[in-house]
Amino acid sequence: MPRQAVDIDQVLSAFKNAGTRMNILVLDACRDNPFTEQSTGRGLSQLDAPAGTYLAFATSPGNVAADADAGGAHGLYTRFLLQELQQPARIEDVFKRVRLHVRKQSQGKQIPWESSSLEEDFYFNDGIKYTLKPTQTEAQQLALAQAQAEQKRLSIEAAREAAFAREKADWDRIKNTRDANDIYAYLQKYPTGLISEQAHAALEKLAKPQIVMQADKNGIVQQPGQSRFRIGDVHVTLVRNGFNDVELRKGTQRVDAIRNDLAIINQSARNPIIRSLNGDLYEGVGASGRITYDPPLVIFPSGEMQVGKKWVGRSVETTPSGKFKRDDTYKITALEDVTVAAGTYKAFKVENEAFREDGIHVVNTYWLVPDWGFPIKSEVEVRTRRGQYLFWEKREMFSQKRGAG
Repeated sequence: MPRQAVDIDQVLSAFKNAGTRMNILVLDACRDNPFTEQSTGRGLSQLDAPAGTYLAFATSPGNVAADADAGGAHGLYTRFLLQELQQPARIEDVFKRVRLHVRKQSQGKQIPWESSSLEEDFYFNDGIKYTLKPTQTEAQQLALAQAQAEQKRLSIEAAREAAFAREKADWDRIKNTRDANDIYAYLQKYPTGLISEQAHAALEKLAKPQIVMQADKNGIVQQPGQSRFRIGDVHVTLVRNGFNDVELRKGTQRVDAIRNDLAIINQSARNPIIRSLNGDLYEGVGASGRITYDPPLVIFPSGEMQVGKKWVGRSVETTPSGKFKRDDTYKITALEDVTVAAGTYKAFKVENEAFREDGIHVVNTYWLVPDWGFPIKSEVEVRTRRGQYLFWEKREMFSQKRGAG
């Protein structure tokens, strides 16, 4: 049987030459070759999405997808993709729901994978063509659009508050569950919600993937669901003033205990730090004392880290001066070599921006390696509503010690 293949680079080059603003490429061809006479790699290799492109794989790089059931027209991935395309939704919601369906149906043996470099939202619509009524004048159309925009502006925050209240209530009901079906149901309802990253992290523990994680093109092998902390881990940070680069202090964080899937850091301190094993921040320490976050801040994304990945979160931040809602956006923008006092590391660069309801604005850029729970490096700027600096600090890992477990 002759082998036939399509060069993906040629497809991507065609996209580029066409000058399209947005491209979507779905690859459902991750099968073993039953006729080969020699050992070859399984599945497709990892591929990063070029600018303005959304790449979707039927399964994770280096793994294979299931064929169609006997008598079925499509495999698992295509079947669920066609199902989800029947209803209007954001592109991220569609493919995350497909991933959940396939993961659950295959019992973790097939987990779809995506790579995105989209800079704007894209929605699949309901297939209905909408047109303006011919009787409407241009002025009427403009007035209607302005009225709708104003109504949207007035109601968007109220709608967001109500949506978050519903999502958090649903999450609080199941956050301690030991049944993966509860998490699957929650994520089908909130595939890209404000607490979805915590739910995905819980799923990694309750329904562990049955696939073999492959090294990416940089030789990094990630193990989703694996703890980023061990008892005895020590992380020493050198802190400098962001304005003049003057050294301010050194700080030491030590993982003293792990209880109930939480890492207890600096246990003997007046205000210990509490992190999830995935890296989420439950309790921290600020200049004025103890700070708690409910839900926790999602420092690390769930699942694999990859350039282009985005996530969001909302927390109630409780400080000695009061309680404030905090909205965070995150994006992994690069994988780069980072040199700090402790050495040189291949690290993912994360750009985080947060707005608190009292006007506090945080810009936090930090660099992570997948198997270490602390940032290798970070730059944190905190300003008031009027743009005045509260502080600007540069932090880097001065030394590290891996605990025995």
